[in-house]
Amino acid sequence: MASSKNDKIKKLLPIIILICGALIALTVFFAVRRVYYPEKVYFLNNEIELFAGETKKLSALTKPVLPFGSNLMYESSDESVAKVSSNGTVTAVSGGEATITASHRLNKKSAQLKITVLENLVNVILNEKEIKMNKGESYTLDVETEIQGNIDPDIGFSSSDEKVAKVSQNGIITAVGDGSARITVSDKSGGTASVRVFVETPLESIGFAKDYYRISTGESVELLPSFTPDDATDKSISYSVYPSGIAKVENGIITGISPGTAYIVAKNEKSGLSSTVTVYVSQGVSSISLSNTSVTVYEGESFTVTATVLPENAGNKNINWYTSNGYIASVSPEGSAVTITGVKQGNCTVTAVSAQNENIKAEIKVTVKEKITQPEIRPTYIDGILVVNKTYGLPRNYNSGGGLTKETSEAFAKMQADAKKDGINLYVASGYRSYERQQQLFNYYLSRGQGQAYVETYSARPGYSEHQAGVAIDVNLASKAFLGTPEQIWLHEHCVEYGFIIRYPDGKSDKTGFMYEPWHIRYLGVDTAKKVADSGLCLEEYLGISSVYAD
Repeated sequence: MASSKNDKIKKLLPIIILICGALIALTVFFAVRRVYYPEKVYFLNNEIELFAGETKKLSALTKPVLPFGSNLMYESSDESVAKVSSNGTVTAVSGGEATITASHRLNKKSAQLKITVLENLVNVILNEKEIKMNKGESYTLDVETEIQGNIDPDIGFSSSDEKVAKVSQNGIITAVGDGSARITVSDKSGGTASVRVFVETPLESIGFAKDYYRISTGESVELLPSFTPDDATDKSISYSVYPSGIAKVENGIITGISPGTAYIVAKNEKSGLSSTVTVYVSQGVSSISLSNTSVTVYEGESFTVTATVLPENAGNKNINWYTSNGYIASVSPEGSAVTITGVKQGNCTVTAVSAQNENIKAEIKVTVKEKITQPEIRPTYIDGILVVNKTYGLPRNYNSGGGLTKETSEAFAKMQADAKKDGINLYVASGYRSYERQQQLFNYYLSRGQGQAYVETYSARPGYSEHQAGVAIDVNLASKAFLGTPEQIWLHEHCVEYGFIIRYPDGKSDKTGFMYEPWHIRYLGVDTAKKVADSGLCLEEYLGISSVYAD
């Protein structure tokens, strides 16, 4: 019986051992699993923040706590934001978000942590909104910084226009030139701030190119202010006049109003600087009148025109003379007169312009005729009588010494004395006339616009006048008003007794070439004068000659 049990036991023993081994193996498996395989992996904080460049050791935990170490591994979802080492040290790279995952190497249990990486930033603060500086000045910027993150400030300075303002790397601004510039303060982290700088060159003084000005009423002159420094930013000035009524100033132009002395004050409102200039105002010119407004000359010949400036008390009576064409006629100013010389055949204008007021002027129409070479003119004597009329002329230099002949002068003096005994007052209105004076008169008469043919009925051309010979006299009044006066009647009745004839008698114009001139007498000597008078003829008829210009 006993042996039978033993046999059964022997048969079951392997099975028992196998079962026991299995139980032991299961016990060991579960024991090992409990030691090496966590049920849970987790982080105490699910989110963290780091600044770029910072590092932090992450500590992922397991449940249960494993006796031989956690055996975890780490990885980042975006290594451009954050990197993580195998031992869980995370390094922030750049701004952004990433997920750090911690997982067990054996059973892959894991946990996640959100990491936010913040950029390092230095916030730059300037207390000034704008800065106003004068050229050459310096100014130190007041810079404050607010630091975010793990960074040391690295501040730099720059100017948008170094021709206006420069800035050193320690924040000192130097004003260079007029204008505006923006000064920028920046940190390498990206923080910036800026301030606008306005630079001006201050005005130091105001002056004038002249201490005083002399002008006439109606005349204007531009004030010429000067500034120190010349490149001052604000050179605006306003003008005041004291006392008023003598001069006025508009846009820097002084105009004389009435004679007197005025003081012009120029002021710069911004700086308060001012300067004063004295203005002396004299009476201005109102008009210019000319002795001739038209002149006819031959090539190479000259004629003088005189100007009269009004009013008499004008402060500046100087005249500037201009010719419109110097190839036709030239001008030679001589004070208030001008000598016009014919250069070449043609027409031009000579203008007299007031030196005080260029708007006041007068014009002379000039006609230059071609000079025709003629045989030399010599004095002509017929029957011992010097003949001067439109046919027979005199050389230009004849009787250049001037004056009446001795015989003519003595005869008139005797006649004058005898007339006075009869209560008649005779005097010389016009006696000797030079070639130049005759030319001046002839041009003057032409300038009145009556036409040359008419003028030549009462005025002789230069060189064809008895007045140049010194033997002719216009008595008392060379006008038709002389006709019928007691003086005219006495003259006609008695002049022959003293050797004179009425040279241009009534009704003889077609022979003499001149109109009736009861005032014009010619000396011939008593005997000759009586013969001519007794003949009833004019001198041309008596001598059998003509009186007609060759041209």
